Amino acid sequence: MAADKEDGIIDFSAQYPLERGWIHIAKGAVLVLFGVLIIPLFMLYGYILRVISAAAQDEDLPPIRDFVDLFVEGIKFFLVIIPYTVVIYVFIAGSIMVGIESQASTVILGGLYILAAYIGIMLVSTYAVTRDWRAAYSIDTLYRRTFNTDYLRLWLMFIVFYLLLYIAVIVITLISAITIIGPFIVLFAGSFYILLGISAFMGRMYAEAP
Repeated sequence: MAADKEDGIIDFSAQYPLERGWIHIAKGAVLVLFGVLIIPLFMLYGYILRVISAAAQDEDLPPIRDFVDLFVEGIKFFLVIIPYTVVIYVFIAGSIMVGIESQASTVILGGLYILAAYIGIMLVSTYAVTRDWRAAYSIDTLYRRTFNTDYLRLWLMFIVFYLLLYIAVIVITLISAITIIGPFIVLFAGSFYILLGISAFMGRMYAEAP
């Protein structure tokens, strides 16, 4: 049974990755470990899409299986997200290029970068749930679902949740440093847990945003 979303979006997102136990986390850690290779990376992309969709629809955490389908789904996601990624890199490059000449320009570009990150969660979540790139890039839908106080509140909670997860993994990794391989195990397992946690959060944001 899916984690109880009535406990709150943060509690839901923290519990959801553990629904299938630590063996599942270990399997995901292997994907993260070999994520430097193309095939496992796209499989990981495909699985993250399934997690976002399942969380949005209050379904159980999906198993890691059907690797060919995961790979194909990951490639499709990569292609869909290219325009959004290009925009992000343009903002970054622009900030670097004009930063020396104008502090005001840097502030403006920084604001645009934050805006892209703000909208990006809904863009990715919409594609994960609908698997329709047109819906994901619909300006009307993005504007209607993100430019409101409810989504802003959820987005700020998302940032806090991500930082808490990141800090927790770092602390646990440092504690595990008393063993030789402990930090590596915790790092990859923790990274996969973070991916599942933020994916679950994104799915619930999609479901709860007006």
